[in-house]
Amino acid sequence: RPGTARALQKQWQALRPARRDLDRKQWHKFRAAMDAVFAERDKQHKAQVEQRQQQQQQATQLLQALEASADGQNDADALEASLRQARQEWRALDVRDRTLTRRWDTLRRGIEQRVRELEAETVRQRYRAWLADAEEGNAPADMPAALRDGVAKRGKAAVDPTQVRDLLVRMEALAGIDSPPGEHDARMQVNLKRLQASLGGGRRENLRTELENHLAEWIVLDVSDTAFRQRFEAALDAILARVR
Repeated sequence: RPGTARALQKQWQALRPARRDLDRKQWHKFRAAMDAVFAERDKQHKAQVEQRQQQQQQATQLLQALEASADGQNDADALEASLRQARQEWRALDVRDRTLTRRWDTLRRGIEQRVRELEAETVRQRYRAWLADAEEGNAPADMPAALRDGVAKRGKAAVDPTQVRDLLVRMEALAGIDSPPGEHDARMQVNLKRLQASLGGGRRENLRTELENHLAEWIVLDVSDTAFRQRFEAALDAILARVR
């Protein structure tokens, strides 16, 4: 090791033989050994530099390839597959360069966010398609059970405006949007019930389950009133924006 070699040089100077001819001969042998040590050090350093350069080049190529594959890609599964493969290759490279690492983290997070957005949009489209089917009286096999039950009961009772308003207020509360001023008292009651359920520690339905139950009620009621439908669409848009 270079540090050890330097220490040996100091010891040599302290222990130099008295005879000059012997001193020179031993010094040449000692110096040759030291030169070999330093040459090996330089060789290892050069190899490390070349390895880092190669690693950085491979990392840059990997980032460029991932950026190209993600650009304009609207298929969540394809994006996830590309990121999964890139993550394996990135770990294998064991990149230490901070600039490249920051670039990787930014790209990775961007793709993960894009995947979440695409998956959420797929869910929104699926609910919209199920609702359209239900309003046509159709119940495809992949439709949630609550919605299929709603289709089976659809239009079998007269529309009660009070029921419709109650449903819309509950949907607006779930969506986190305002209800009309005339529904203030009803909205307060809904908010109070939701708060009590939250504080009571009881089992609370998740967002999708609540949405599906509300949609089932809407399907059963078979509402045609334009004002009601506008409120329904506004609440549904806001809820679907939160569904994952």
